[in-house]
Amino acid sequence: LSALGAQKYSWKGWEKVPDGYNRYMNALGRHITKKAIEGPIDSDPYMQPHSVLHDTQVAWNALAALELYLREQETKNAS
Repeated sequence: LSALGAQKYSWKGWEKVPDGYNRYMNALGRHITKKAIEGPIDSDPYMQPHSVLHDTQVAWNALAALELYLREQETKNAS
């Protein structure tokens, strides 16, 4: 999933998304909702021909949000 995201956006671009924590948490919620509507596989044409599970995207977004949160806390604590 990380490689697909890098192709769609940019390599390691996820680290520089403005308001990244909130955006990744919102994406996490979107994929939970999309799974309920679409079923387990993301129907986004960009993800084709790969079968990307919404659960994979939920997990990835949760980990990205957590990483950004931890980095922010580290920066605050270093000050």
